[in-house]
Amino acid sequence: MRFEKAHEHERAGKEHWESGEFVEAGESYTAAAFHYFADWPPECRGKNISHGEYYLLFAATCYRRGGQTDRAKNRCRQGIIFAEELLDRTKDVGGSTSYDRARYAAWYEYIGDFQLIGSLEDKVNAYERAKQIYIDEGDPPLAHREQEHMWLIDFFSQMIEETDDDLGEWRNILQEYTFSEWVDYKQENLSSIFDSIFNI
Repeated sequence: MRFEKAHEHERAGKEHWESGEFVEAGESYTAAAFHYFADWPPECRGKNISHGEYYLLFAATCYRRGGQTDRAKNRCRQGIIFAEELLDRTKDVGGSTSYDRARYAAWYEYIGDFQLIGSLEDKVNAYERAKQIYIDEGDPPLAHREQEHMWLIDFFSQMIEETDDDLGEWRNILQEYTFSEWVDYKQENLSSIFDSIFNI
């Protein structure tokens, strides 16, 4: 398989996480991420790059939980650099529907998430820019998501499971919210979820 080595690193990352070996988990997720980043240049929307970003979110979270704050910040800064480049690369990629055009905003969400996990600056601005794009494009329903957003949401889902929050409410959100409502929800809840994770 094309990304089998990345999947091996992901499996190792999960095993380390479940064993409480958070720094080792961060190393494995970092390795998984860069297998996807090696698939460069990205296709027009950067879907494989979004998968790499997903693994960097996990790597940064693992390093923070393992007490390696500098490594966590480094992974977040790397993730932001990739997202900023994808914003530039995909800015002229249109689409036949408002949802196609709204996919561009996912890269701002990645920036906001990395800024939050790494305790970096200006996450509100990144989230607000994503939200404005969704609104400008008719605010499509979150249920109609594709790869760039699927990885963002899967990461968030796993963090919710880690803190034993209400999964029933979360499933309703996935079915009922629009993209701008999702960003609002994330801004209201993601900080407290990570506070819980980093203080377990």
